[in-house]
Amino acid sequence: MIDLDPQANVSLHIGKKHPSEVAVTCAELLLSDIEKLPQAIYEETNIPGVALIYGSLALGKAEDELKDDTPRPAEELRLKLQPLEDFMMLF
Repeated sequence: MIDLDPQANVSLHIGKKHPSEVAVTCAELLLSDIEKLPQAIYEETNIPGVALIYGSLALGKAEDELKDDTPRPAEELRLKLQPLEDFMMLF
């Protein structure tokens, strides 16, 4: 589950931590190098078998920065998640 809501409603309901306690949220993932992907995925949630990339208030700012710094901001999330797709193809 990827929480793209700046209010982090999904994260508050299924996450084991409060979004403010999480080091790498969706916002940090979008604005950083792809190497942060493993740090952004939290496998311990309140729903067994469901992993979470937390949302945060910083997503509003991240969206603005992406528009300024990235030629195709709408594709940034897909690019950051590409290693997961490659990994899933192994199974």
